[in-house]
Amino acid sequence: MSGTVADRKRLLRVTAGNLRQYHIYINGHYDFFPKDAVGGANRRADGTGRPIEIVLDGLGLTIKTDIGREARTGKPRRFFRGRKWVREFFEHHGINTGDVLATEQ
Repeated sequence: MSGTVADRKRLLRVTAGNLRQYHIYINGHYDFFPKDAVGGANRRADGTGRPIEIVLDGLGLTIKTDIGREARTGKPRRFFRGRKWVREFFEHHGINTGDVLATEQ
């Protein structure tokens, strides 16, 4: 394997907002995901980006999602599209505020 650990793995701290809204905030980590993984603001009207496949440890599920854009600014949103899978993951693992999640390529 080449590169540094930061090229292959990122740590994401869970906040109270994550738990309340069922999001995983990825702001500050956009460089970790392919640029074409950012889709439009509205999935139906604007389309989606190239899907990111996320294997959810412990659930035996692979999620295909993308990162939406803010409708007003066109900037990437701070979280993945979709919430149901995040809620299921949080509940399955008993995730609390301050817990750290690892994402790997």
